[in-house]
Amino acid sequence: MKNHSLFNKEKEIIAHNQATAEKYKNNDNPLYSEFLQLSDHYAKLFKQFSRIVKISDKTQEQLKESRESIIQYNDELKQLNATKDKFFSIIAHDLKSPFQAFLNLNTFLVQRLDAFSREEITDLITELGDVADNLFKLLENLLTWSRIQMGKTQFSPNVFPVDQLVNMTLEVLAISADNKNINLVKNIEDDIVVYTDPNMFSTILRNLVSNAIKFTPKEGQVTIAAKRDDHSTIISVCDNGIGLSDEDQTKLFRLDVNHSTPGTEEEKGTGLGLILCKEMVDKHGGKIWIESEKNVGTSFYIRFHSTSPS
Repeated sequence: MKNHSLFNKEKEIIAHNQATAEKYKNNDNPLYSEFLQLSDHYAKLFKQFSRIVKISDKTQEQLKESRESIIQYNDELKQLNATKDKFFSIIAHDLKSPFQAFLNLNTFLVQRLDAFSREEITDLITELGDVADNLFKLLENLLTWSRIQMGKTQFSPNVFPVDQLVNMTLEVLAISADNKNINLVKNIEDDIVVYTDPNMFSTILRNLVSNAIKFTPKEGQVTIAAKRDDHSTIISVCDNGIGLSDEDQTKLFRLDVNHSTPGTEEEKGTGLGLILCKEMVDKHGGKIWIESEKNVGTSFYIRFHSTSPS
């Protein structure tokens, strides 16, 4: 029961009554008997009152917990609505538009095939391949994100060499980097390890490096590095691209903000990749953050456990 000044006062009165009763217990005065009855009745009333206050305190605590549950539930509903809105936005616009571009380009090529030189046909087919590649990446992220939202993504972390995981991811992105003559630099010692789910790690790194390539001009550089920090491993993806303003940085990793900036070659994006990265990093109990300066470059950092935290 909480401390109440009223309780303290009532306890003093009861103690005083008991002391008075003890002092005059052999008194034959008829008022003494009445005093005892009144004192006993007062004590019983106080006990009942104490019980009522306890019940009231418990009720107040339950109401507080209920309010907190309602607030939490409301926050979860807001998050679900933001997820739903983002999902439909991607399907209605970000997925539909590139499909339409792909179909239009394909139709244009088929209908006028004889009018193009071999070199022009090669350029058009290359452009079709770029559109198809971007569509595939978007679909892959969308499906992965959907599985996470439904709680159907397997999470099987273990200790892996960072260098091995990075090599597997960079092999996939080498063509994208070559298309812009971007130098992919790896600065990782052989003995650095990380506690991670390899599939999630690959998805995170692929999104971050793809992002870096997207916002880095031709002849630029993207560096992937790793270092130890106490019981953690910090992986970084740094570029010397166009960078982000402080205001734009606050819009990243958020479902309720539609933020997408074209790349240096007008590459399109949805912002879903970074949201996906954060959810997967959170799943690991890790941390992701950004450091960026406009027209200088951007660095993303991820902190993971080096060994099992259990």
